[in-house]
Amino acid sequence: HSVNVSHASTQNYSANSTVVYIEVREGVDVVSPFFTSIPANVILDYGSSVTAVFSASDNRGNVNYFVNDSRFNISQSGLLTNKTALGAGIYNINVSVNDSRNNINSTLYRVTINPISSSVSLTLNGVASNVSIVSGQGTLLSASRIKGESTMSLRVDGLEVNNSASLILNRINITVLGNHSVNVSHASTQNYSANSTVVYIEVR
Repeated sequence: HSVNVSHASTQNYSANSTVVYIEVREGVDVVSPFFTSIPANVILDYGSSVTAVFSASDNRGNVNYFVNDSRFNISQSGLLTNKTALGAGIYNINVSVNDSRNNINSTLYRVTINPISSSVSLTLNGVASNVSIVSGQGTLLSASRIKGESTMSLRVDGLEVNNSASLILNRINITVLGNHSVNVSHASTQNYSANSTVVYIEVR
């Protein structure tokens, strides 16, 4: 850019001028983008999806969002979601933004996924309650896993008589008089808590 100062000619003085130049160069951008909105850490139950919105700005233009965990995705509008189903546990995610000069700013976002309750059912001769039978009469035990991911264990008076991941059908014949417990249990896993159901057979 030129800067000129001039003196016009007069009766006693001739004209004169001086020109200098100003070179304007692009400055070095060393300022990182900054977050304008960071959502609170989230606690969810197993099976839930993550949805969180971040917002960032830069003094020179647009920002680019990215994360350090391949199980998550963040859009260029700042929407963080999970790409895969998340098992129970704690996920610490670095959410980062950069600008055209690769100035970077990051924040830590924590996602906690809690296990949920498993669920099992147990029937004796088709009834989901205690039964009373005559000694020597057979009893059909039916156990199923309603919700969960572990193998079920079916026990009579504390002794395992069968196990399965989905459905158990057992016919037993108890001759000893008195009350006998029948228990089906689901052990705790990463994603499901333990659960059990107990019913009783009265043998008379």
